[in-house]
Amino acid sequence: MPAVDTARRLRVLVAEDSPVNQRLMRTLLGHRGHQVVIAGDGQEALAALAREPFDVALMDLHMGGIGGLQATASIRERERSAGGHLPIIALTGSAASGDRERCLAAGMDGYVLKPFNAAELIELIESLPAAGGPPAPPGDPGPVPAGSASGAGGQSVPWFDVGAFLADAALLTAEIGGAIAHRDGQALQGSAHRLVGSAGWFQAGAVVACAQQLEELGKAGEFTARTESAHQDLAAELDRLARERDPKAVR
Repeated sequence: MPAVDTARRLRVLVAEDSPVNQRLMRTLLGHRGHQVVIAGDGQEALAALAREPFDVALMDLHMGGIGGLQATASIRERERSAGGHLPIIALTGSAASGDRERCLAAGMDGYVLKPFNAAELIELIESLPAAGGPPAPPGDPGPVPAGSASGAGGQSVPWFDVGAFLADAALLTAEIGGAIAHRDGQALQGSAHRLVGSAGWFQAGAVVACAQQLEELGKAGEFTARTESAHQDLAAELDRLARERDPKAVR
């Protein structure tokens, strides 16, 4: 997607704890002429909003510390006394039961599911009403469906090197292995969740499936042969993707 001069250049706050997703958002929106400020969690997002105005905020639902739902509720509470309305879009790696209702209850204006289609995400952001105006009429905020991009090469963001994803995924896989060795369910859940989010950009379905399974196992505190198997399957799938990208790669 080439850079485009948009009639409405936006200041976008992105609250996202995955380094890969942060870089992708900055690149994707920057190519449209928008200015992006990154927050690593909900607390950083609230601090950024206290310092400067934004036209729209993108909030990952599940971040360490203050998540997107809690941050959005705080923003809406502040607006009830100060006035205005900041359009807020939720980012989520799964269509978990109740996510839509929780987004509505927190006051979000919409949500998109990972893997994103870049064009659809851009269209949603650029079609939002200007910040400071009234909120959109109540109703179902989404989700925006994933597009038709396929493969691990990231066709929806073709200028972004998939190598960055593979490098980040290798680190997260090592973290997952450490969490399993120490039987740390919270660490397992967190590392697996971050991998779900970044893998979603590249339509790496098998990686997403393995990471989602590990996330659920970490949440349940289950450390069994099934956990070890899911970790091995994840490593094997990432190795396959690396070799697909570079047949001469030796890992």
